[in-house]
Amino acid sequence: DKPYRYKISLGKGTDNNEALVFTESSILREVPIKIKLKAEIRNSVMYYKDIPIDLNSQFILTTNKYTAIVVPVLYVKEKWLTVKVKFLRMPPEINPLVAKGHIEKDYAGRIVGRLIEILEASSSQVSVLKVQENKIIFINDPYYKDIIASIEILCSEKDGALYFKNSPVLIGGQITFNSGLYVITGSISGIEG
Repeated sequence: DKPYRYKISLGKGTDNNEALVFTESSILREVPIKIKLKAEIRNSVMYYKDIPIDLNSQFILTTNKYTAIVVPVLYVKEKWLTVKVKFLRMPPEINPLVAKGHIEKDYAGRIVGRLIEILEASSSQVSVLKVQENKIIFINDPYYKDIIASIEILCSEKDGALYFKNSPVLIGGQITFNSGLYVITGSISGIEG
């Protein structure tokens, strides 16, 4: 829990923007709780005791023990998961940038991914036709690298399945890691729980 924050408007300034001051209450508290309400749906709108309920819009909840201002929020169960990811054919401009400790943040600034460790970095393989022997051989690409990394990701749980950025976390599934310095996409080769 944390102190309730009041937003006080001081009116519009000379630049025509509203001047706001925030102050914390010494009495009131913000407490996250999970409650069940008996509600009904009419014309695609949910009502509790004839009060329309919308996400992030407050309403007053009164019981025989207390009265509270309630703001419904969407609850998503989250879990950190470590995955092993293969990034194939990484171009030479990106190879030296990919490093342990890099993080990915979401639009709100929360950390949702951490590059824990580079497990392996090797030259990419290129197939070449050996004309004299009429067979295909593989040689090391002098520029491109394959990187296998251990990445910790913040997953949301929906219907018993785990998702990272709305994509299911499955072996063979694709994953994109955006450090802010580079964006790389690879395939999940292992899930460590």
